[in-house]
Amino acid sequence: MSTMEAPDEAGVTISLTTAEALVLFEWLHRNEVREDSHKTDHYDIFYPADRVALWSLSGALERTLGEPFLSNYIDLVEAARAELLPRDDSS
Repeated sequence: MSTMEAPDEAGVTISLTTAEALVLFEWLHRNEVREDSHKTDHYDIFYPADRVALWSLSGALERTLGEPFLSNYIDLVEAARAELLPRDDSS
């Protein structure tokens, strides 16, 4: 009989730029909270654990970022989106 090992509970570190973190946080938050539906979120969820992982990621970003609490948050997100757009290197 084989046994499965428990997942490593030490955690994983991910490195993101501030722009990447802001854009990802905004996308996660926008899909978590939607007033136009009775659903709790709009993720394409097949497994309940997927939702838990996304909520955990959103919470980790919220604890890390100060920008979501600033009055110019939307402007900061727009600037971050612009920063992440692919550059046209054809010139």
